[in-house]
Amino acid sequence: MQSWADAEWFLNRPQLAEKITVTVFKVTGETNTDDLSPAPDAWSRPDIPLHALAMLKNPREGIEPDQPGVVGPIKQIEALQQKGYPLAYVGDVVGTGSSRKSATNSVLWFMGDDIPNVPNKRGGGLCLGGKIAPIFFNTMEDAGALPIEVDVSNLNMGDVIDVYPFKGEVRNHETNELLASFELKTDVLIDEVRAGGRIPLIIGRGLTTKAREALGLPHSDVFRQAKDVAESTRGFSAGAENGWPRLRRCRYPSGRLLRTENDLRRFSGHHRSNDP
Repeated sequence: MQSWADAEWFLNRPQLAEKITVTVFKVTGETNTDDLSPAPDAWSRPDIPLHALAMLKNPREGIEPDQPGVVGPIKQIEALQQKGYPLAYVGDVVGTGSSRKSATNSVLWFMGDDIPNVPNKRGGGLCLGGKIAPIFFNTMEDAGALPIEVDVSNLNMGDVIDVYPFKGEVRNHETNELLASFELKTDVLIDEVRAGGRIPLIIGRGLTTKAREALGLPHSDVFRQAKDVAESTRGFSAGAENGWPRLRRCRYPSGRLLRTENDLRRFSGHHRSNDP
């Protein structure tokens, strides 16, 4: 109990590095989830290493499939890995589409880290995009990856770069030239990477909170807290007005899990009993 209260499960994991050196694997234009996890190959999605072979199997600018239409650019990926650094997936627009989990699995199979005692699956990794689709961004978070929205126009296939997540900089590894600047979507991303993903962080943080409550200890200051967002004054669509017009006031309580519809209504301040 004391171990959970002290958040040892979290503190015993390595911190996010100040500098991350990676080789750029860049896909220009828009990458949708069907490019990364083709629908005709959906039958193999449970077998991540097998399914990942179909990632980017169709020819496009800068991508050289081993067997066009069947096997993606495996040799191209392996050649970049010979530079001695992990690969980072880089794209102008990344992750549009609905097959977000299998797409994430495919990317991280080539560009992520082994998970102890979990075969045929990888986590971690780095994804840089001029724009990253929100649900793909969230799925990357769940896998313990670090998704960053940043101008990628100065990044090219095969470049070796240094990413400074705390300073918000991307620099050329050889010359130290500043290539781009960014700001993390939320500082909580730093904790998510350390915890091994967004879901492990939410669950683990909640258990730490409950353990401290049971032992009569004050709230833990180990974890980063999301910054409050200024309340929007923008209006709602007609559909939203018919739904829950006060939902934007919801402040998700740190260390808590929303279990039921009543929880969501309570935290949003929305209590009308005659709502559908």
